[in-house]
Order: sequence, then C-alpha cells, then structure tokens
Amino acid sequence: METRLSGTECRGTLCHGTLCHGTLCLLLLMLLALCGCARHAPAPGAEPPRDDAPLAALPLGEAPLWFELGPEGPRRIASPADASLEDFVPWPLSRRVAGLLPQDTLLTLVINRQGFLVLRPAADAALVMTLAFDPAWDTCVASAAFFVGETPAAFLSRDTFFSVGGQQVPDAPVRLLPPPGEEPRGIVPEALRAYPAAAGWEAAGLFPAPDGLWYLRVCRPGPTDDQGEQVFLRAASLEAPAAPISLGGWYAASAPEPLAAAPAPLARALAAAFAQAGSASFAELASPGASRRVFAPAAGPADAGSAGTGSADAGSAGAGSAGADMALSPLSGFFREGDSPLAFVILPDGRGFFTLAETPAAPFRFPPLPAGFCYTAAALAGPTLAAAWEEQTDAAVGAAGFVLIPAPWE
Repeated sequence: METRLSGTECRGTLCHGTLCHGTLCLLLLMLLALCGCARHAPAPGAEPPRDDAPLAALPLGEAPLWFELGPEGPRRIASPADASLEDFVPWPLSRRVAGLLPQDTLLTLVINRQGFLVLRPAADAALVMTLAFDPAWDTCVASAAFFVGETPAAFLSRDTFFSVGGQQVPDAPVRLLPPPGEEPRGIVPEALRAYPAAAGWEAAGLFPAPDGLWYLRVCRPGPTDDQGEQVFLRAASLEAPAAPISLGGWYAASAPEPLAAAPAPLARALAAAFAQAGSASFAELASPGASRRVFAPAAGPADAGSAGTGSADAGSAGAGSAGADMALSPLSGFFREGDSPLAFVILPDGRGFFTLAETPAAPFRFPPLPAGFCYTAAALAGPTLAAAWEEQTDAAVGAAGFVLIPAPWE
C-alpha cells in the first residue's frame, strides 16, 4: 500500500478485521477533499485494498498533514478532531504507533495490530508511504520496536495485564520488515529454544539495551497468577544463547540513562524540555539505525521500573503512554550524530525544542491537539518531522495516527 506526498516546497498507535495475507505494497487513495468537521464512524468490515490505485500527489507546503490509522491503513484527515469515533480499548489492544525506527532518510512506523508503515523520499521530491500488513500482528501486541542489524523489527507478545482472550503469538515473535513484494517473516531468538512453547513457555519481553546486549523475559503460566514461572535472560545477540539474570538486572538494563550520557546537542534539547515538563518526566529518543534510548534528568531506583519497561514488556501495568499528565507522560524526540548533528524533543502537548551542532535549544511546536489527545513519539523522516498522536483516557486509546510537518530549522 503506497501513498505519495509530493511538492517541490516539501521541507520538511483495535483492529480485528480481516487482513490480506502477505505484504501489501499498494497505492493508497488519499482523500483530497474533507467534508465538514463532524467525526464519523468507520465503515464496518473494511479490508485493505488489494489492487494498485493511482498516485495521489499532496503538496506538503507549510501546512501539517494529518493521518489517522484505520483498518485499511493510514487515512488523511483535516485534524484529529475529524478522526473516526473509535471505541476506547486498552492500549496494548489498540491500533496505534508503537514505535518509530528512523534510517537516514527513511522512517518506519511500527503500527500495533497491523504491521510496518515506511515513509521514504522519492526521486521527484515526494514522500512515499508503504504499508506492509502482517496478519500475525492482529492477535497480539507489538510490545517493542528495534533494529535487527539494519532491518526494522518488532517483538510480538501476548498482553497479560488486561487478560483479554483470543491472543495468539506467532512461533517467530520477532517480526522483520520484509523487502518489497515479499511475505512477512520472523525469527526466533536462540534463547527461546531452551524454553519451548511445547513446554508451556512464552516470550513476554525483549529489548536491546544501551550496553549492546539483548534482554529477554520468558514465562510459563501456572494454575493461578502466583504459581507461574518467569525467567530473565541476557544474550550478546538474538543468535546467541542466553544466560539467566536477576529481576534487578532486568530493571537495571531498562532504566533510563542520565542526562549526562546524552550527546551534546541532544543534552541541550533535553535540558530545555525537562525544565518545561518537570523533573519527574523521562524522554524516549529515536536515532538513525539505532534502537530507542531513554533519558531522565537523573537516573535512580525510582526510574528503573517505569520508563524502560514500557516498550519492552507489554505485560506490565503502566507501560506505554501514561496520558496527558505532564509529570507522567514521556517526552519524545530524535537525535542524529555525525557531520550534521541535530536533536529535537517534544512534550506530549507538542511544545518542543531543537538544537543543531553548536546552537542553543530553540523552541518550536507541533500543532496543538484537542483535549484528551497527546503526542507519544516523534522522529525525522528525511527533511520532514513526524509525530504519533493518540486519544487517551487512563490506560485506554481511542483514535490514533500521526502528523507530518516541515522541519523548523529549514
């Protein structure tokens, strides 16, 4: 499924419907005319389109481009106020952006309950969206997003906190972004072979840590909640055998890094954003070709179980977005090192700061959201900024989508 967003001035997270099998790289018809401001209910029984559709050229210009995540893929809307009336469902079961994985000029969005959405530049200064549906995602949770080598990937697991039935995790729980035209594919971490599903084990958490190692949690349910088993593991790679570690070791690996560990441009943007948000906040950052990093004004025991396990373990209460409370919701953003370093960090309400190589933090903002909505992740897609948004109430998500805006430093 593809959509092309063109224009020479471009500068710049519950679906139980039937999904097409295999990767669908089809051209999305975008709605160029949006009627009124009334929200509307989605058509029942909608399926992803199966045939190529004509390209729709949409100049980005200076105006934001809003998209909501529907059962057929992204759909253009005038603003989140015009999003479909989605029922509020627990966040692990909702259709939402579960992670952002940037690569140079590409950006992959991990869409819970759906698959990978890739934004990439085209030769004619367009931005093209390609959606790779994976039917395996429809019955489980995309609980972590990371890179396996240079390939965007997601870890699928079963939600155990809300205890909703009908969840089925594929035998290969690490799903890889397939090349265009190829079928969805996955891999089984070597560590899981010692804890087979035939013996009742299942992978419940997986993430790469800043120390370069991989951390895995496996569990075997018992007759009651307090009679189950769980094991925490650490491995040098997904192909390497793992060694058991303590619960404390798991939490230590997932704890946020201190601000002092951030590269200089990012540290300046983080310091400005933390000052605006409050000391209880933390920030989840994306970086080209690297898995996410989490920073806090000062790391400590109070942070260990709160920030890092959100994306790493979908069975944890309080994982994911924490709502609009500025002291609880994570900040988000992007940083790039190398010859042209830059960084930007945004608060859940869209206020943010950016820095270049030697510049001080400068304020900017994403477009304001309606009451009850917040931004949950942000990254760079070529010269364009992308941010995920959600309609939230407590631990539930209604409508969700993303927005594209020009980079403020261009």
